This record gives sequence, structure tokens and C-alpha cells, in this order.
Amino acid sequence: MADAVEILNHGVSLLQIADPQRALAAFDEALRLDPQLAAAYYNRGVAAQQLGRHDAALADYNQALRIAPKDAEALVGRGLARAAQGDYDAAIRDYTSAIDLQPGQVKALGNRGNAYQTQGQNQAAIADYGAVLRLAPQDEKAYYNRGRIHYLQGDFEKAIGDFSDAIRLAAGFANAYHNRGLAYFRLGQWEQSLNDQSEAVRLDPSAAAYCDRGALYSRRGLLDLALADYSRAIRLDPTLAEAYYNRGVVLGLLGKLAEALGDYSKNIELHPENAKAYCHRGVVLVRQGQFPAAIDDFGHAIQLDAGYARAYCNRGLVYTALGDLDIAIADFDQAIRLSPDYARAYYHRGRALERKGDHNRAQSDLARAKQLSR
Repeated sequence: MADAVEILNHGVSLLQIADPQRALAAFDEALRLDPQLAAAYYNRGVAAQQLGRHDAALADYNQALRIAPKDAEALVGRGLARAAQGDYDAAIRDYTSAIDLQPGQVKALGNRGNAYQTQGQNQAAIADYGAVLRLAPQDEKAYYNRGRIHYLQGDFEKAIGDFSDAIRLAAGFANAYHNRGLAYFRLGQWEQSLNDQSEAVRLDPSAAAYCDRGALYSRRGLLDLALADYSRAIRLDPTLAEAYYNRGVVLGLLGKLAEALGDYSKNIELHPENAKAYCHRGVVLVRQGQFPAAIDDFGHAIQLDAGYARAYCNRGLVYTALGDLDIAIADFDQAIRLSPDYARAYYHRGRALERKGDHNRAQSDLARAKQLSR
């Protein structure tokens, strides 16, 4: 009859072939035979975590650490379980304890860096990723994660360097291509950006990848290509709200108003808190001559985002078209309060004031609009 250690080893083998459910049963049996086998608690925690059972994983790591309080691997495991529950402070404490026990604990350093990054402690995260790379210079994820921080900090050259190292170490790293493409885009290097985004799509033909490449095509004015990518994204994931919104923008630019209206409406159905979708749908409704419905949409956008100057300006334009000049001017006033350099709001307030006969204020607004538009 197999003893507890043999069964434990069998369970570890099952984990190595990605069979956590059967591994869990093996660890249960090992612990039935030896309730003080710390390694069985640790590995059962790993299996539970792979199955998304973070509470059970945490309980097992606690048991492992009760028996073997200086087990660095168990501390890292518990840190991962705590991070999965959103308790990043406790996770960082566990990772730090593991590093104190084993200063070269790459897994602890990398995951502490991830936790710091999630908390916005970017310099601490960069320090941890740097420590990982000194110990394990082939760790592509550390380069990638550090690159993400550089990107978010606006240091696109450094970001490209880190993403490039990640790609050098893992040629099939789709997210690294995608993010390097974004960094190239921010530097205005369009060809490199498109090449990277296309490679990301080739490696991972997912809805998100098509949607992101579509955004690049759209910004470059390649509207037919953008439309095709957004449509592919929607076919792959009919719940991807961003793809409907972006496709709606392109359809509007192409003059396909009914289709654009449908996409904005679908985006709002999937993401009812998106003020921009209401505002853009309002613009389409204006172009269709549906003024009352447009006013409602601009009003919804303002309810969702009280600082949305464009929504006030657009609503002001509708009121102007309806001849409600005082209400229109009030909306233009608010747009200017929110965005004092908003040339379009000055221009249209000037035109509304002109229609009311207030020529001095009108000329002042029109002159200000011209100055801001230079």
C-alpha cells in the first residue's frame, strides 16, 4: 500500500500535467494518511488555487505554515491567494517574508512587484522587477511588467526596450507585441505600431486584439480596415462593448447613420454608464433630425459625467436649432466653465448671441474662438 509521501508525489505529478482536480483527490488521501504533512497542504493549496478556489487555497497555505512556518513557497502561495482576494497589503507582507527567508526568491519578488503595480506603487514595482532580472535575466514576464509601468508613466522608449526584450525571450508573446505597438503609436511610429498590432492579431486572433488594431486603423483614417476589424471582434465576442462603440464612430464617419445608431445603442445596452456613447448617439440623432431624442441623449451623458463639456455644447447646438437661444447660451456657458479653452463653445455662443442682437458679446466670443483655433 502506498504511503502518504508516495501519494503526495503522485499528486504533484498530476499538477505538472495540469490536472488539478485529480491532484486534489491525491492530496486529500495523503493528508488522510498523514495529517501533519505540510507539503500536502501546500500542494493542495496550489491545486485549489488553479481551480479558482481561493478561500480553500488560503486555508491550506495557513495549515502548511502552521506546521512549517519558514516555508517560503507556502508564503508565496498564500500571498497569491490573498492577492486573488484583493488583499494586496497582506500579499505584500507574505512575499516580503518569503524574500527575507530566501533573498533570491524570484517568484516572491515578481509577485510582490505585481502587487505593488496594482497598488500604484510603481517605483517599488520597478525595483522588484529589476531584482528579478538580475537573478533571472531570461524572465520575459519581468521585462513585460516593467515595460507596462514605463508605458503608463509615459516613458515610451523604455517601454519599447522592455517589450522588445520580452519578445526576444518569448517570440510568441502576443501581449508584448500589442503593448509595444501601443508605445510605437504614442511616439508616432505608425508603421512599427501597425506591424506589432498585426503580429499580435496573428499570434492571438482574439476579439480584443482585432478591436485594438481597429483603433489604430481608425486613428490613421483607414476606416474600411477599421470597420472590418471591429466587425471581426464583434463576431468573436458579441458582448465586447468597446467594439460596438468604436465601430459606431467609424460608421458615423462613413455616413452610415442607422448602423452607427444601432452600434451606439448596443454599446449602451452592454455598458449603460458610458457617457460618450450617449453623446455620440446624440450626434447621430441630430444628423437624422431627431432633435428631442438627441437632447435626451446629451442629457443622459451629462447625468453620467457632469464635467462633459462636449455634451453641453452639443445640446446647446440643438437648442439653437430649435430657437431656444437662452437655454442654448446657458449650455454654452457651462461648456466654457468646464473647458475655458473650448473654441467651438465660444463660436456657437457667439452665433447665438448674434441672433439675440447682443453684437458686442457676440464679436468678443467669435474673436476668442478664432484666437483659440489658431
